[in-house]
Amino acid sequence: MENKQQKVSIGMPVWNGGDFIKQTLDSLLAQDFTDFELIISDNTSTDKTKEICKEYAERDNRIKYYRNDVNIGAEANFKKVLDLANAPYFMWASYDDLWEPTYISEMVKVLDTNKSVVVAFCVSDSIDANGKQLWVHKDHLNLFSKGTTFKRSFKFLIKSPWYHQANIIYGLMRTSVIKNIGGMINFEKFRENRLNRGGYAVDLLTIFRLIFEGDFYIINKVLFHHRLMRKDTDNYLKSNKKIEIISIFFSKVFNMFRNVHTYSNGLRRIIYESDLKSYQKYFLFCVTFVQEFKMFIGHLFYYFISFLKFMFSKVYRKEYYINLSSNSNFKEKKV
Repeated sequence: MENKQQKVSIGMPVWNGGDFIKQTLDSLLAQDFTDFELIISDNTSTDKTKEICKEYAERDNRIKYYRNDVNIGAEANFKKVLDLANAPYFMWASYDDLWEPTYISEMVKVLDTNKSVVVAFCVSDSIDANGKQLWVHKDHLNLFSKGTTFKRSFKFLIKSPWYHQANIIYGLMRTSVIKNIGGMINFEKFRENRLNRGGYAVDLLTIFRLIFEGDFYIINKVLFHHRLMRKDTDNYLKSNKKIEIISIFFSKVFNMFRNVHTYSNGLRRIIYESDLKSYQKYFLFCVTFVQEFKMFIGHLFYYFISFLKFMFSKVYRKEYYINLSSNSNFKEKKV
């Protein structure tokens, strides 16, 4: 007997997710929609991730566990789980996030009944390491209301990346569409081999590219909980030496300018390659330059304030390093 093809493929790239992956797997397996496959790609984790995933895979045959021989980088791992997906609908799942039990079923209903929709998502919130709600994000509701591609592109561009629209990357998509654009959009492929982590804002670039493929549908309910994994401040160095703090500050500012410029160029490239009319492209180009300048100023102000605190407040540095060393969850994701 041939295996029946599932309706939804869930791709979970993971690296050292042992602290939260049990909660995440339990959340997915508790969905009232059961016709899915869960594809886990382990990027050579060194903690208990492998043991946990194998245990769950033995208990539920919908889970398919793969382990890379070497760490292939974040974007390659995201692409791997997408390449392995066979169902008509696909969603990425982070190893530390949570979902309400009706999440998948409500997203499937949207895609089944709205053929023009390429991504279905919902209102989301941010939670801390203990699952406590920090913020609710409703920015997606107005940002991706139905309209022309030009209008939706404009709405996306005038919103700062800090408005959490990146969470939409974890929505339910049509597999054929996300595969057709090549998965995560990254115009600087060489970067994934340099630091073994993903490029800057590739999730936002991917969402922006999807706007040109069809409509987005946002359900006005909190069904997705995104876990914040690190302290919202700059990790300069575990040192009180001012020369090191100054060095790290200038390094961060340089990287920030390069990352923001690369991201903005990526937006302009997507616009240039689109089917929009010439005057619409020109207008959106102008918007990206204005937003790029605003991002430069915003990031620079943030880093400068943090820099002053580290330079002139020993109490701030001491409290920060105590919190950093006592909470192992303050770490960057590398999946």
